[in-house]
Amino acid sequence: MEHGLSLSRITPISLSAAVCVVVLAIVIVSSIREESGSVPTALAGVEQRESGNAGVTLNAQPIGSPYGTSTSEDLSTIGPTLVAALASQYESLKEQGLYTSAVGEALAAQLAPTLKAPLFYKKFSLSDIPTTSDTSFARMQTYQRDIQTALAPLAKNTTPEIAIFSQYVQTNDARYLDEVRRVAGYYQEAVAGAALVTAPQDASDEHVAILNAMQAFSAVLEALAEYADDPIAVMALLQTYNDAEGGMVVSFNAFASYIAGHTKP
Repeated sequence: MEHGLSLSRITPISLSAAVCVVVLAIVIVSSIREESGSVPTALAGVEQRESGNAGVTLNAQPIGSPYGTSTSEDLSTIGPTLVAALASQYESLKEQGLYTSAVGEALAAQLAPTLKAPLFYKKFSLSDIPTTSDTSFARMQTYQRDIQTALAPLAKNTTPEIAIFSQYVQTNDARYLDEVRRVAGYYQEAVAGAALVTAPQDASDEHVAILNAMQAFSAVLEALAEYADDPIAVMALLQTYNDAEGGMVVSFNAFASYIAGHTKP
């Protein structure tokens, strides 16, 4: 990602994690159909509103939640949970004579977007940062310089984070995971520095927002590096990555707008 106070362009990754998860889920459903084993129920069943496949309601419940209070250890349960959830739905549909390939794909497509990785990170509040009531032009210039210094570690990385991770997927070279962790560390350096910068009171919301956005993005990168060899966890993390990067885009653009509007004499 590109960062800085002149944020005229921050582009989210083009990779569609949701599509990846849907494809993976469809493969799992297909495998379950072939093996047709007995799997514990993990989700609610289906409700038939009308006769025919068009009347099938798939009651998929969210698996995991982004930025929750769970530890990253919970990621190890995502794979079994997803398989059990899909198997439960499949068995219920089969018992009612409603299962078709099209319904299986619909099941996978509905459940896949709910698959997001639960992550833990410190979330900042307004009380966590020093503030000042001084909003003079001179104070704003000082604030801008201080923030630029604090965010300087982000400039150390010149390669999109998802591109680094993609290199690991393609080569299985652990050096790329080390690079992902290194970049996550740059975000932590930036957070540590920016958390100490005294913010004007009317900038406190924007200030806290970029702190939390960097925290979330760093947490996703760390988790991607840790669970790189768990395909289902990675799919969930890629969706969470999209959310976290979206948070970066929104928060940094709002922050840049604040700076631009308060540093003109």
